[in-house]
Amino acid sequence: MSLIDRDLIMRQLRFVQQLLARAKKAQAQSDFAGALHELRSGYREAVGTPYELLSQLDAGSARLMLRTAERQEAYRELLLAEAELLRAQGEEGAASSIERRLAQLAAAAPR
Repeated sequence: MSLIDRDLIMRQLRFVQQLLARAKKAQAQSDFAGALHELRSGYREAVGTPYELLSQLDAGSARLMLRTAERQEAYRELLLAEAELLRAQGEEGAASSIERRLAQLAAAAPR
């Protein structure tokens, strides 16, 4: 892995950490809509693909679209945060749907 690739990965990881921190802060202030918006609007920069596109793809296609293990892990972290946020908001069905998506992503992983 080149130094440029490593730098890009490190910047993406920092962005994901900052994004998750901002969403958690909004959630702690009971700004659930703001926290959800924060998460979803950060997908393009965090994983290189917009939320709207990833949410429409099947799990295998999403993994292919994300390409790298780092982006796939960032996607899983964003999904986990979204499920937690939805559950805190009382949206149990939506949180369960996200958790099913996470299971599908795990099942689509190469062995």
